[in-house]
Amino acid sequence: MPDQFDGSDVVVDASELAAGTSSAADELVRELVVIRGAAKLVLIGGPDAFLGFLRESGERYGVADRLQETELDVPDVHYV
Repeated sequence: MPDQFDGSDVVVDASELAAGTSSAADELVRELVVIRGAAKLVLIGGPDAFLGFLRESGERYGVADRLQETELDVPDVHYV
């Protein structure tokens, strides 16, 4: 994983996630958006509770406008 995302979008495929904690959601937002500078964190799928935790973290860090949720596959995504 790069040290900095320099304004790139980061896509996390959570479609197979059965459950996620608030601390895991907080770490995703803090590490990927706040620290590493992702322009947007796009989450594919995921349990409703986990999505709620992500929204709360986004609000707490002031980056809620940089979070996006989708149920759709994102075209041209390169998984690493």
